[in-house]
Amino acid sequence: MILPSDNVYQQTRLIKQGKAAFPPDFQPLAEWIKETYGVKPINIVYNTIENSERPRLEVCFEFEAEKAKFLDNNQFAPDTEKQQAIAEQFGKIVEAKKAMVMVGAGHGAGFSDYNPEGVWVIYSAFDRVAKMEANENIPQADIDALQKELANNDLWCISRMFSAATFFVYTDEQLEVYNHSGIKEAWAKKYFQLLKQYDPFDYVKEDNFFIYLDSKENFDTNYDSNWYYYYK
Repeated sequence: MILPSDNVYQQTRLIKQGKAAFPPDFQPLAEWIKETYGVKPINIVYNTIENSERPRLEVCFEFEAEKAKFLDNNQFAPDTEKQQAIAEQFGKIVEAKKAMVMVGAGHGAGFSDYNPEGVWVIYSAFDRVAKMEANENIPQADIDALQKELANNDLWCISRMFSAATFFVYTDEQLEVYNHSGIKEAWAKKYFQLLKQYDPFDYVKEDNFFIYLDSKENFDTNYDSNWYYYYK
């Protein structure tokens, strides 16, 4: 779950909206994760790594703070012990279900589709991608209207990428001034009010919301006036 267009995000969105159910095959694993680590996933997806037959288990949490509990101390990579523990528990559940089916003691034929051998456990956070989607869903016409409403001749454009918004003034000298004035905060408040209209899950909060400032001079000089280079 990296972008709003990802299938895992779309599936998880339906669950969060109450339009789909948590996949029952993974309910026992979700309960075990909750009992063991104190947080419950809102979705678990099994697939295989692209261009590979290695199985992958994506454990989706609602919030970044919940996902962070499963990362190492530097918050850059997964905690390998927890990865291994979840993989092992998944294997136990799959084998137990298969055994029950073989002796006719339960349902779970679908578990034959799961291969726990060498499963790679990854994590994702729904709120991060939902914030991105909210920002991307703002119509460009609304962005243009906001810039017109601000009525500031120093403001060249408002650019969006993922969950961030960057307000561009024309020169580096103007950038220095605006970075040390209350105008940046005023612009952030206006953008926040617009963004909230496209935030159905209420994840964007004013107390930790901010915008970036940059200059057209920097964009032209250091990025050849090219958005691809700028956001690369």
